[in-house]
Amino acid sequence: MSSHNETADLSGDLFILARAVTACSVCAVMLLSSLVMTSGGASSDPVVIDNADDTNSVVWDFDDADSYDLTDVELSSGDALLQHLNQSDGDHEASDYSAGTTDNVDLATVPGSVMVDVENPGLAFESQPGPEGVDSYISETKVNDNYDGADSLFLDSETSKRLHIVMWFDLSSMPTDAVVADATLWLYQIPGSKGSEVTFDAYSLSSPFVESEVTWARNSSSTTWVSPGGDYDWYSYGTFAVTSDVGWLGIDIPKLVELWATETIDN
Repeated sequence: MSSHNETADLSGDLFILARAVTACSVCAVMLLSSLVMTSGGASSDPVVIDNADDTNSVVWDFDDADSYDLTDVELSSGDALLQHLNQSDGDHEASDYSAGTTDNVDLATVPGSVMVDVENPGLAFESQPGPEGVDSYISETKVNDNYDGADSLFLDSETSKRLHIVMWFDLSSMPTDAVVADATLWLYQIPGSKGSEVTFDAYSLSSPFVESEVTWARNSSSTTWVSPGGDYDWYSYGTFAVTSDVGWLGIDIPKLVELWATETIDN
């Protein structure tokens, strides 16, 4: 089976290993008052005070009979509990948000309201390097051969005949504050597969490589891999099954690209 690198979302050192597989608030408060409800009930609306620091004070004044309503209630000595049932309060002006950023925010459709702009799909970043892309494959049977000039990239999982692919993508043009929602590595499979289904995994390289010098034994002319065949984190960031079908193969690797973008792991 042969594969050709066409496009990939974002950057970093990437290692692909083949392995054989067959097949506004709501509060709860209790208020005290010198009344006893023997039947019926009592209700009260508080006074809401706007404070200078953009907070609100909510005040119940039971000394003023005009502040509450009684229905079939007999007043007596002692205390009674008034249970707070519900509250809805909204005090939001467009100007309240003027000091912040308004990316993906719609302030015009409903005056005085702040809405998410659903028409903004976010930013799509695509890395499609073509011939200048940094990629190669390495062979277990030819441990000192470099395949930088090859037209295609090859994978094989057969014991003692393994072929691995190494890639690197440039993230320098991606916005530094980007939030990675989705990332897919696309490879185009050309005729030449062995026919049986094989599962491939994408890993993050833990050692850099030089495209024109990388081999099964060495990541550069002056440095050997710690483990022949490539040094990489054994956590699989993406898995996909390959059959003999010709066409595009997509590997979803959003977690890996997010770690690259946030510099949690090295590119």
